[in-house]
Amino acid sequence: MTAIPMRVITDSDQQSVLYLADGTRFKAARAQDGGPVLDLGNWVSVPRTWTGGSAIRILPAGCWYSFDVEFDADRRLVGYYVNFQTPVVRNASGFDTVDLVLDQVVSPSGEVKLKDMEDFKAAVSAGYIRPDMAKRVEGEAERLANAFRSRVQVPELARWTGWNPPSSWRVPTLP
Repeated sequence: MTAIPMRVITDSDQQSVLYLADGTRFKAARAQDGGPVLDLGNWVSVPRTWTGGSAIRILPAGCWYSFDVEFDADRRLVGYYVNFQTPVVRNASGFDTVDLVLDQVVSPSGEVKLKDMEDFKAAVSAGYIRPDMAKRVEGEAERLANAFRSRVQVPELARWTGWNPPSSWRVPTLP
């Protein structure tokens, strides 16, 4: 659905960590009306450009979420973005996962805001997201929100807030 070229920072059986550069052109999945995809059988691919800063995407193995550590154009930490999704599966050109609509936006101070809850509920009600998957996502969302709010350092994020890309890296492109 969405295709984003990223650089691999590190890759192991436990997690993959990717770098998304400012100015990266990618293909995003959108509903026919331009809104978020709720019906996985009814979407279009549209060109987009990642702007305003960069991100480090952390894909913990077997987890129902990924983390983005987001930076502004001057490499200052903006916050964290938690995308709830099916566990990542590797393919020949990267990774496959299915976005499960619900997200969290987390400030550097640990304030957590849910994003797209109404769309998530609509996708569950319409049968696009199974009830067991919805329950799993809601449980993970609560667990992670509590960790951020209590200022418990989420281990996957600790080492990446001060990381910088090598100066030789250029913005990657889709094939």
